[in-house]
Amino acid sequence: MPAQPSACRRARQAGASVPSPLGHTAEQALDLATTRTAALLGIALRTGILSPGHAADLLIVEGNPTHNLDALRHRHLVLAAGRPQAAPPTIHTALTDN
Repeated sequence: MPAQPSACRRARQAGASVPSPLGHTAEQALDLATTRTAALLGIALRTGILSPGHAADLLIVEGNPTHNLDALRHRHLVLAAGRPQAAPPTIHTALTDN
């Protein structure tokens, strides 16, 4: 018998917005993935927020990921240290495909 798609995958396929797999809001999930992770790793003085003097790592997407994490699927540009990069595999997919 073939594996059945997860509830999250079925919801995405139906066009629904899917919350973080841990139940956080999209805004909380982004904060955990950026600012709070930088603090936990002891690198918050140089990364984790968009501010003068911090590393210029940006993901430019279509939509607003603070309202809907699925916006992370629609990347337009990835900048690392202020330089354009090839787009990496979708991180959101790796986190939500159960």
